[in-house]
Amino acid sequence: MRQWISPNRAAPVHTASCACGSVEIALDAPPIAALSCCCDDCQAAAQTLEALPGAPAFREPCGGTPAVLFPKAALKITRGADKLKAYRLRDGARTKRMVATCCNAFLYIAFDRGPFWVDVLSARFDGEAPPARWRIQTRYLPEPPPDDLPNHPKYPQGLVWRIALAGVLAGLPRR
Repeated sequence: MRQWISPNRAAPVHTASCACGSVEIALDAPPIAALSCCCDDCQAAAQTLEALPGAPAFREPCGGTPAVLFPKAALKITRGADKLKAYRLRDGARTKRMVATCCNAFLYIAFDRGPFWVDVLSARFDGEAPPARWRIQTRYLPEPPPDDLPNHPKYPQGLVWRIALAGVLAGLPRR
């Protein structure tokens, strides 16, 4: 993984790009968490997005989608913003899966409202992505997942605390 120190921040910068390299994003903050999500929405989206013409695969063999969470403010599109297209599972969904139209590579998940973070696909990191710490929402898998990670049917307390702490550090919620 390419890392460097931003002159304005003391945080490492990670980069991720589409399969052909036409779209690149930079993340100028440390990750909140790394995980693999097995929820029904992630599985449905993976089935649809991996079926796009020429789209690279990104799921684990068990069906989980490995991703790394970063503060939304940390994401900068450094190349190819005009090639990003938002895919939604259904009309009105606040979750949008951002796909590079040049090669149909799924890069990250963003939200219209709600969460203050983005989920960057581990498969899209330039170099090695931070390793997943948990496999979440395993109750949606048709078969038991492998035991290479701690498996959780819902959300582990450690993840909830990391997200809560990141929210506090980001100044959320502001009322």
